[in-house]
Amino acid sequence: KLNWFRFTNSETRGATMPFRTYEAEEGTSGGGAVKDENADVKVASSGKSYVQLDRTGDYVEWTNVRDADRLMLRYSIPQNTNGTLSLYVNGVKRQSLELASTYNYDTDDSSYKRRYDDQDAAVQINAGDTIRLQRDEGDVLPWYGIDLIELETAPAPLAMPAGYLSVKAAPYNAAGNGAEDDTAAIQAAVNDAASKGKNVWLPAGTYNQSGKIAVPSGVDIRGAGMWYSHLHSTVTNNVWGGTVGFTLNNDTTISDLRISGVQTQRNNQYAIVVLTNPGAGQRNVLQNLWVEHVGCLEGWTDWSDSTIQNVRIRNTYFDGIHWGDGGNNGNLARNNFMRGLGDDGVAQVNLQNFNAVANHNVAEFNTISANYWGRGMSDVGGDSLIYRDNILDSSFNAGMIITTEPVADPAKNEISYPINGLKFQRNTINKAGHAGHNHAGLHYWLYVNPMKDVRIELNTIENGETQGIHIDNTAFGDSEGRTQFNFNTVENNALDNYQNASTIIVPVLKGNVGIDNSPE
Repeated sequence: KLNWFRFTNSETRGATMPFRTYEAEEGTSGGGAVKDENADVKVASSGKSYVQLDRTGDYVEWTNVRDADRLMLRYSIPQNTNGTLSLYVNGVKRQSLELASTYNYDTDDSSYKRRYDDQDAAVQINAGDTIRLQRDEGDVLPWYGIDLIELETAPAPLAMPAGYLSVKAAPYNAAGNGAEDDTAAIQAAVNDAASKGKNVWLPAGTYNQSGKIAVPSGVDIRGAGMWYSHLHSTVTNNVWGGTVGFTLNNDTTISDLRISGVQTQRNNQYAIVVLTNPGAGQRNVLQNLWVEHVGCLEGWTDWSDSTIQNVRIRNTYFDGIHWGDGGNNGNLARNNFMRGLGDDGVAQVNLQNFNAVANHNVAEFNTISANYWGRGMSDVGGDSLIYRDNILDSSFNAGMIITTEPVADPAKNEISYPINGLKFQRNTINKAGHAGHNHAGLHYWLYVNPMKDVRIELNTIENGETQGIHIDNTAFGDSEGRTQFNFNTVENNALDNYQNASTIIVPVLKGNVGIDNSPE
């Protein structure tokens, strides 16, 4: 008798990026270097593990690496310090990496386990080389936490396409030197482009901005590539959206830029790279971007039928991508890499103080790693959400949370809509949660509204520090459309693989590995 088939997907989960990652704990340590010495650093690490260099001569190295001309180091050092660390290739010192703790910590709240920042360097490396990070005599900080390196070959800079206005050309004359403020020059180029039916080009350079750039509908903004064209906000404040990035309308593509800010805390700093004007936010595209040291890439704004793809989001203070306001619908987030975020990587948070329900949003083939707060992904109300083929690794709390909750003030109706249709399929959740906290790899908490028609299928949930799957005993259930758990693998989680504390959420279990395939 044949009861069921198991279908699998041959595509690789997670984002496909041009760099290769080498975790420190998988390298070779020497000279007295130790793993995981500081618990607060460990819990914020990729893979929940790192190597610490405490004494002169301590090192970590990787052998037989790939060829590259760019190296990215993810590091932790003591707060309010700066110093150097020595980089060797094949036993020969190439350079001293300049490190600072400016963005390693949340300066306003010690409860956030933010401990890491990234530093990139140009260095020529050939396939088969050995790379070593070593504490030499001149490297005098009390300790260095090494999480990983990434190696990449940067592509050649792009050339300006036809139909674009360069912000460095007259009459705009942007400096692009990382010293002068180029806000007015960029805005003037954008305004001219709108009137002439053209687009805007940012040649190689660093462009300081002190205010958001307002972009009319139909104007694209493009740079020479994320390694070459850099838009940097120099001002931090508590104004919603901050001074970084752009305010869009409709039908705009922002691409091929590195975008950064000077945020150093989560509380009262609201830098969001992309906002939209009320009633707009349709058919926009964000692609080939590198975003860091800001609050969020895109969120808390009107955003529909729009795409975010091939973006790197690193070292932010809240969500990477946030959908829900104004009934965000028809959006796609695809092939994005996020690490070191201060909240959820992709969140749909749909509150009833907005008169429209979020629906038909899709996040697929994304990698979200080492959130130091929040979850990898979340569904907090709304309809027909799809999360598929993602990797959610080493999140501080749950890898994925399915919840209806009072997000802010219930008296103002700031509670989430019910969940009506969620497909969470072919995702990997690895090493979610932390000891002493109840967030599971996949966690349910239905506090203010019910859910229905939720399908959890063909996922791998493993190596969690608490439970693989946990359903809380809360006031609302799934009686209108039972939750389906089909063909998941749930293994090697520290407490239980599966625990249902609810009597009114009654999942249908079929073909799973690691959990009992009968309702509790």
